[in-house]
Amino acid sequence: MKSIIISLYLLLSSYANTSFADFTSAVSNYNKGNYNTAFKEFKHLAEQGNIGAQTNLGMMYEHGTGTPKDYKQAAYWYRMSAKQGGAAAQDSLGVMYANGQGVPKNDKQAVEWFKKSAEQGFANAQHHLGVMYESGGGGLLKDEKQASEWYRKAKEQGYVSTKYDDASIAYEGAKKGMAAAGWAVFALLALLLYKIINVLLIRYKKRKDAAKKITQ
Repeated sequence: MKSIIISLYLLLSSYANTSFADFTSAVSNYNKGNYNTAFKEFKHLAEQGNIGAQTNLGMMYEHGTGTPKDYKQAAYWYRMSAKQGGAAAQDSLGVMYANGQGVPKNDKQAVEWFKKSAEQGFANAQHHLGVMYESGGGGLLKDEKQASEWYRKAKEQGYVSTKYDDASIAYEGAKKGMAAAGWAVFALLALLLYKIINVLLIRYKKRKDAAKKITQ
């Protein structure tokens, strides 16, 4: 399955244990296309615990920008930031779980991270959570009211939906629903076929008995 399109989160924020100047330098190099330098700077800051740098490093690993693509490393750095409350990283980690990239596919985990991010007001996650509620993915019961509410919150922040984005997340929830429905249809058809065969056998037996009476 194709991966969900993710915005490139360049978070301009400073932290007590890291230098704001170093962070802005990394962002500047990224924007100028100096990806190798930006990668090294983000990595240095990420290792010191900078949430924004950890998110950006995960993004660069995910897309292969300034470094070979590595989903496992992407998921690792998203998780490091997500555990510290990074909303963008929480959403991105949810996407990784939804697609099974760098981590075992797990829709329930995807929903958990989408919720954490959405509750912080992150528009992408709010929309993704809406998609999950609409499709019934990640162990959620289909709930159009909840889906509409999260869509509304995302839209109020200017989130623009794409068919690719929606279909990518909804696919897994819908697939499970279709699988369950498929088994129900199969069971119904099997029962119907059994009844038809039973009726035909009864008719055959009656005709056979009638033929015996005629020949006697």
